[in-house]
Amino acid sequence: PGQHVGIAERAIRTLKNLIRALILNAPHFNGIWAGNLLTEVVKCAVALLSVRYTRATTSLFTPFQQFLGFTPDAEKDFKAYFGQHILVENLADRETKLSDVTRERMSDAIWLRPAFDEHFSSWVLIVKTLKVVTRTHIQLVHEGFPQWIFDSVKKWAGCRLFEVKVVQWIVKGKQTDIMVIEPQPEEEDVIEHWSSARPRF
Repeated sequence: PGQHVGIAERAIRTLKNLIRALILNAPHFNGIWAGNLLTEVVKCAVALLSVRYTRATTSLFTPFQQFLGFTPDAEKDFKAYFGQHILVENLADRETKLSDVTRERMSDAIWLRPAFDEHFSSWVLIVKTLKVVTRTHIQLVHEGFPQWIFDSVKKWAGCRLFEVKVVQWIVKGKQTDIMVIEPQPEEEDVIEHWSSARPRF
């Protein structure tokens, strides 16, 4: 108590601010920011911070360059923003064994973060299978966000549905708008199931 570590606190604050920015940039996920979805947005924020230069050290290289030894391509690695609805190539599925004639060419997905590999792939969430995989070729979808995708992501996130409200908070004559979440009583609690087989950044 009473002691502060300025460098660590500033790093945590920077990470939190970036996470807030990513969440505000994806309002279509309001109410389900928990579980797997919140884990993925933290991974995306860490990936974004790792490719930025920092004044905390005297190095001329970013943390990403120091750790992996190469420089990412901003246009090819960051093909979309977190939570954006995209279409990805539907690779051959060995489980269903659908032929190249009958299977769909493209699948709905959610962009999560860059994979930083030699193919400029991205980590995406396949909406139908709810699996996090890497895909190289993506196509942006500029139409509205369908309700069925929201329901699928909510199921994958593993959380209860929340309603986000803006409440005005007045202290000593100063008014502040605060975002408040209220759980719906009819929603059932879902216990998160973590698997070590899930791909990690």
